[in-house]
Amino acid sequence: MLRRWDTEPLVNRLLLGALAATYPLHGAAVGEEIAATARDSGGTQAEAFLQLAGLLIRGEPGRAIEAATRIATWADGIRYAALDDQTIDPGIRALHVLSDTVYACAQASRRAA
Repeated sequence: MLRRWDTEPLVNRLLLGALAATYPLHGAAVGEEIAATARDSGGTQAEAFLQLAGLLIRGEPGRAIEAATRIATWADGIRYAALDDQTIDPGIRALHVLSDTVYACAQASRRAA
């Protein structure tokens, strides 16, 4: 699926980015594509989501939790109860935020179509 990056619309790239962040060893194969799409999406939610995915793929959980916390300040309708739970690994907490926000974005896109 990750090989299809260049042929997919942005909403699918967000889903693929979250998938890549879930499996960072495999996701590293599209790390450059994720970074490029984030740059091309400057100042948008897509940029924030893809930057978070890139941080998770690169194994930067501290920076990822910071990015996830920033997303939590403006993303509506997402449950962030686990964001501050220090008993959960920061990378897992950040991935939870990424998964929830990308899922909500995909649902909104689907309703709009």
